[in-house]
Amino acid sequence: DFPLTVYDIFTHGITFLCVVFDGFVVNRTPVDLKHFAVNSGFALLYITWSLIQGLVPIDNPWKEPDVSQSLYKVLDWDAEPVMSAIVGVMVVFVAVPVFHIIFWAISLPLQVYLDVYEAQETAGKVDLDDEEDQVKEAPLTKADSTYNKENKDAEESSVSSCEV
Repeated sequence: DFPLTVYDIFTHGITFLCVVFDGFVVNRTPVDLKHFAVNSGFALLYITWSLIQGLVPIDNPWKEPDVSQSLYKVLDWDAEPVMSAIVGVMVVFVAVPVFHIIFWAISLPLQVYLDVYEAQETAGKVDLDDEEDQVKEAPLTKADSTYNKENKDAEESSVSSCEV
């Protein structure tokens, strides 16, 4: 009923693979579980848009005369509203969570990798902005006795000047 064409494979499959490759390999984008709400929200918005676009009688001048207004045959709200509702619910409540958990699991090693580099940058051992990742001197922290001594001296001098 829904034949798979080369156009469908390139439009959806190849694009999907390019986005996944770009996200995980090229840009190393971490996926957090808290991003689930955003993904579910976009899926819900898309299903809502397909419902509006499928049911509102606005004619598409570029479509064939006997073709439905639906974006996808599986989301033909006019001809098969029950099937479209089932697909919409399955996408929002099954497909999006499953894919999100899979992508989150794939990105876990990436997050550990980034956490280590962020910790090293915070400690001053690595400068992530420097292309050569040169080692630099660690900045003073509150735990550093020199930092605390300088701050105490500065506080005492500012307090003594205010008391005069």
